[in-house]
Amino acid sequence: MQAKLYKAMLDGLEYRGTAFFPGIHHLPPERGVSDNMSADQAKMVRDSRGMPEFVYNPRNGETSQEAFDLNGNRARTAIGGSTKFQDERRRIQLHPFAHWALTEGRFRKHVKSIKEEEAREMIHFDDMLVFHHPG
Repeated sequence: MQAKLYKAMLDGLEYRGTAFFPGIHHLPPERGVSDNMSADQAKMVRDSRGMPEFVYNPRNGETSQEAFDLNGNRARTAIGGSTKFQDERRRIQLHPFAHWALTEGRFRKHVKSIKEEEAREMIHFDDMLVFHHPG
């Protein structure tokens, strides 16, 4: 990703106008991730589309669709899949963002084991994702 970053920064510096360079910094120890996993965590969150990689270049056109470059991200159809656990008959949808979140301590603390009786009364994660806000 470094080559794309450097190119975007050079383009921004050469642009006759305002350039904005947002920076995301990963804090491995504070997030419950070992120091040597920063690059892997960055790729994982990008590939899950939790934090997509993008470049906004107004030279590419006047509309957002023209100016935003999302190349480098996985296609939406390449994300996900499904799996079946050994002790279950139901296939479950894989949600890469949820799986990435469980690799970080700040999110992992919100997950707990539950009893089977409790699970029957809860909404399955797959079903939650299909809810939508009437708009």
